[in-house]
Amino acid sequence: MLSAHRRLNLKGAESARLEKKNGSEVARKLRDNGSQHPNVKGDAHMRRLIPICSIPAIVLFLATIAAAQTTSVSGQIIAPNGTPWVDLDVIIQNTATGQHFDVKTDKDGRYTEQGLSPGVYKITIYDRRSKWFTYSEIHSLHGPQGKEVSANFSKNIETAHSEAQKKAEDNEFNNLTAHFETGLGAMYDSDMLRRQLATTPADEKGPLQDKLNSDYQTAIGEFQLAEQADSPSDVKNHATIWGHLGEVYDYAGQYDDAANAYQRAVALRPEIVYYQNLSKAQASSALAQTDPKVTEQKLADARATCDKAAVLDPATGAKCWKNIGILLSNKGDMTDAITGLQKTTQLDPKDAQAWLLFGRALLATVERKQEGNVVTSVFPPGTAEAFQHCIDADPNGPYASQAKEVLDGLASMSAGGKTTLADKKKN
Repeated sequence: MLSAHRRLNLKGAESARLEKKNGSEVARKLRDNGSQHPNVKGDAHMRRLIPICSIPAIVLFLATIAAAQTTSVSGQIIAPNGTPWVDLDVIIQNTATGQHFDVKTDKDGRYTEQGLSPGVYKITIYDRRSKWFTYSEIHSLHGPQGKEVSANFSKNIETAHSEAQKKAEDNEFNNLTAHFETGLGAMYDSDMLRRQLATTPADEKGPLQDKLNSDYQTAIGEFQLAEQADSPSDVKNHATIWGHLGEVYDYAGQYDDAANAYQRAVALRPEIVYYQNLSKAQASSALAQTDPKVTEQKLADARATCDKAAVLDPATGAKCWKNIGILLSNKGDMTDAITGLQKTTQLDPKDAQAWLLFGRALLATVERKQEGNVVTSVFPPGTAEAFQHCIDADPNGPYASQAKEVLDGLASMSAGGKTTLADKKKN
């Protein structure tokens, strides 16, 4: 297994990915109020990273990696007397599923096992004849080319074991780094594809969407392999990998999987951004349900997560509630959206966008009463005030002009708030 001091430089890799997105964090915030991941600081950094400049090269191989369904392992075992170790048992066990394969070395001391599912395997060498010798290594197996795992016990057994273990750690470190970097490469590729899709004609979206889905599956698979390969003691790394898995699942529309991944991240490291992303995944899952009872329960979970985030940091709690408000607004549920957006303005009164969205949600629930040929519009309390707060929060910002336009429209209707049916027919 990996030594505790050898960890991924997640901060550097993730920062580079966000910089390459060229400001898309702003667009993301305007769309769904952002999906964020904390940077890992301090002694959690790993050394010997794949350079970020190599990510484009990694992306070129994503299709090949995704297409590989099976892998293999082979190697040669040298006995303590310096000759090939013949008829030695080699047990190859998948650490995730427990499935194992038993093979024996041939006259040259070699063994081979093909058709393995990609994953992390424990490879154990066992001499059934003398029953005095057992030796194991952990390796990540992936790719159609397979992997060579050999051992030479012609030296002193203790020395050979130590050297082999160090080699195994080095291999595991490199494999973990490769999985993580490949996952980030697929995420970076998906960022670009989503931007392309936004400007691509509908009849040309098909190939791009297929590639986007392929990137999601590649990222998911690679992060899963990285999570399996990492040492259990590397809590920060595990939390960050689960956070990335949650983000990919969310983009792929697998909201329950996203929520589960973020919950794993929160359990390991209760970072406020994980709470924010968890609440969004829970709310998205709620709105994808067909059973109203399930929808309400999942929305309740999302709201509870927002409350927890608000205790840790009111500003992050405000973003949680705004995410829920935006999702509900997009779904057309303005009544429930009002609650989330009102919570946002209470936690962060300086959020001009939240005030604008809150005002629009209130405006969408206006009641109209008809008496004879006269229609009276009854606006919910606080409607005009919400738009005024938007202007006050950021007078020169992008939302102030929109709020002022709405206020002007409300002012033109202020003469009793009444409209006759005849007037409506003229308009």
